[in-house]
Amino acid sequence: MATMGESRKQQRFITRRRGKYCFWVEMEGQLHPLEDLSIGGFAVGGEAAPDAGTVLEFKLRRAADSDSIEGRAKVLNRFQTAAGPRAGVLFETLAGDGRERLDEWLIDHILSTASVPVSRDDARTIVHGHSLV
Repeated sequence: MATMGESRKQQRFITRRRGKYCFWVEMEGQLHPLEDLSIGGFAVGGEAAPDAGTVLEFKLRRAADSDSIEGRAKVLNRFQTAAGPRAGVLFETLAGDGRERLDEWLIDHILSTASVPVSRDDARTIVHGHSLV
Protein backbone atom coordinates (compact mmCIF):
# COMPACT_ATOMS: atom_id res chain seq x y z
CA MET A 1 0.00 0.00 0.00
CA ALA A 2 1.37 3.43 -0.92
CA THR A 3 1.91 6.09 1.71
CA MET A 4 0.35 9.53 1.47
CA GLY A 5 2.05 11.53 -1.24
CA GLU A 6 3.51 8.43 -2.90
CA SER A 7 2.79 8.49 -6.62
CA ARG A 8 4.99 5.70 -7.96
CA LYS A 9 3.41 2.41 -8.83
CA GLN A 10 6.68 0.53 -9.47
CA GLN A 11 9.17 -0.59 -6.87
CA ARG A 12 11.99 1.91 -6.49
CA PHE A 13 15.55 0.94 -5.62
CA ILE A 14 18.05 2.88 -3.55
CA THR A 15 21.05 3.45 -5.78
CA ARG A 16 23.83 3.15 -3.23
CA ARG A 17 25.75 0.05 -2.26
CA ARG A 18 28.16 0.20 0.68
CA GLY A 19 27.83 3.99 0.67
CA LYS A 20 28.75 4.42 -3.02
CA TYR A 21 26.38 5.40 -5.82
CA CYS A 22 25.71 2.69 -8.42
CA PHE A 23 23.66 4.76 -10.89
CA TRP A 24 24.10 8.24 -12.29
CA VAL A 25 22.24 10.55 -14.65
CA GLU A 26 23.78 12.93 -17.15
CA MET A 27 21.69 16.04 -17.76
CA GLU A 28 22.88 19.08 -19.71
CA GLY A 29 26.43 17.72 -19.76
CA GLN A 30 26.61 17.29 -15.96
CA LEU A 31 26.76 13.93 -14.16
CA HIS A 32 24.66 13.54 -10.97
CA PRO A 33 24.11 10.55 -8.66
CA LEU A 34 20.62 9.09 -8.58
CA GLU A 35 18.84 8.81 -5.25
CA ASP A 36 16.64 6.00 -6.51
CA LEU A 37 15.72 4.25 -9.75
CA SER A 38 12.78 2.17 -11.01
CA ILE A 39 11.55 0.88 -14.34
CA GLY A 40 9.34 3.99 -14.49
CA GLY A 41 11.69 6.77 -13.47
CA PHE A 42 14.24 8.11 -11.00
CA ALA A 43 14.91 10.67 -8.29
CA VAL A 44 17.80 13.10 -8.33
CA GLY A 45 18.73 15.38 -5.45
CA GLY A 46 20.62 18.51 -4.63
CA GLU A 47 20.82 21.52 -6.87
CA ALA A 48 20.63 19.13 -9.85
CA ALA A 49 16.93 18.58 -9.02
CA PRO A 50 15.06 20.25 -11.91
CA ASP A 51 11.79 22.11 -11.41
CA ALA A 52 8.47 20.28 -11.70
CA GLY A 53 7.15 20.25 -15.26
CA THR A 54 10.61 20.31 -16.84
CA VAL A 55 11.03 17.94 -19.80
CA LEU A 56 14.61 16.79 -20.13
CA GLU A 57 16.90 14.66 -22.23
CA PHE A 58 19.07 12.41 -20.10
CA LYS A 59 21.56 9.58 -20.13
CA LEU A 60 21.55 6.95 -17.36
CA ARG A 61 24.89 5.40 -16.45
CA ARG A 62 26.04 2.56 -14.22
CA ALA A 63 29.12 3.01 -12.07
CA ALA A 64 30.28 -0.50 -12.98
CA ASP A 65 30.69 0.10 -16.73
CA SER A 66 30.43 2.55 -19.59
CA ASP A 67 26.98 1.36 -20.72
CA SER A 68 24.35 4.10 -20.89
CA ILE A 69 20.64 4.45 -21.61
CA GLU A 70 19.36 7.60 -23.26
CA GLY A 71 15.87 8.94 -22.98
CA ARG A 72 13.44 11.74 -22.40
CA ALA A 73 11.62 12.34 -19.13
CA LYS A 74 9.34 14.75 -17.32
CA VAL A 75 9.89 16.04 -13.80
CA LEU A 76 6.70 15.30 -11.86
CA ASN A 77 7.64 17.03 -8.62
CA ARG A 78 10.38 18.85 -6.79
CA PHE A 79 10.29 18.87 -3.01
CA GLN A 80 12.47 19.63 -0.01
CA THR A 81 13.98 16.87 2.16
CA ALA A 82 16.29 17.07 5.18
CA ALA A 83 19.16 16.42 2.73
CA GLY A 84 18.05 19.18 0.34
CA PRO A 85 15.87 19.39 -2.77
CA ARG A 86 14.86 16.25 -4.63
CA ALA A 87 12.99 15.77 -7.92
CA GLY A 88 10.91 12.80 -9.02
CA VAL A 89 11.26 12.09 -12.74
CA LEU A 90 9.05 9.90 -14.96
CA PHE A 91 10.41 8.34 -18.14
CA GLU A 92 8.61 9.37 -21.32
CA THR A 93 10.84 7.40 -23.70
CA LEU A 94 13.94 5.23 -23.53
CA ALA A 95 15.93 4.92 -26.75
CA GLY A 96 16.37 1.61 -28.56
CA ASP A 97 16.49 -1.37 -26.20
CA GLY A 98 16.79 0.92 -23.17
CA ARG A 99 13.77 -0.52 -21.38
CA GLU A 100 15.17 -4.07 -21.59
CA ARG A 101 18.66 -2.96 -20.50
CA LEU A 102 17.25 -0.99 -17.57
CA ASP A 103 15.34 -4.10 -16.55
CA GLU A 104 18.61 -6.09 -16.55
CA TRP A 105 20.46 -3.33 -14.66
CA LEU A 106 17.87 -3.41 -11.89
CA ILE A 107 17.84 -7.21 -11.72
CA ASP A 108 21.65 -7.20 -11.43
CA HIS A 109 21.41 -4.50 -8.74
CA ILE A 110 19.00 -6.62 -6.67
CA LEU A 111 21.17 -9.71 -7.03
CA SER A 112 24.27 -7.79 -5.89
CA THR A 113 22.60 -6.09 -2.90
CA ALA A 114 20.21 -8.74 -1.58
CA SER A 115 20.85 -9.78 2.01
CA VAL A 116 19.18 -13.16 1.40
CA PRO A 117 19.49 -15.52 -1.57
CA VAL A 118 17.38 -14.31 -4.52
CA SER A 119 17.01 -16.01 -7.89
CA ARG A 120 17.10 -14.07 -11.16
CA ASP A 121 13.37 -14.82 -11.62
CA ASP A 122 12.64 -13.53 -8.10
CA ALA A 123 14.63 -10.37 -8.86
CA ARG A 124 12.65 -9.84 -12.09
CA THR A 125 9.40 -10.17 -10.12
CA ILE A 126 10.65 -7.60 -7.62
CA VAL A 127 11.64 -5.16 -10.38
CA HIS A 128 8.18 -5.39 -11.95
CA GLY A 129 6.27 -5.47 -8.67
CA HIS A 130 4.31 -2.68 -7.07
CA SER A 131 5.98 -0.19 -4.79
CA LEU A 132 6.33 -1.46 -1.23
CA VAL A 133 6.62 2.10 0.11
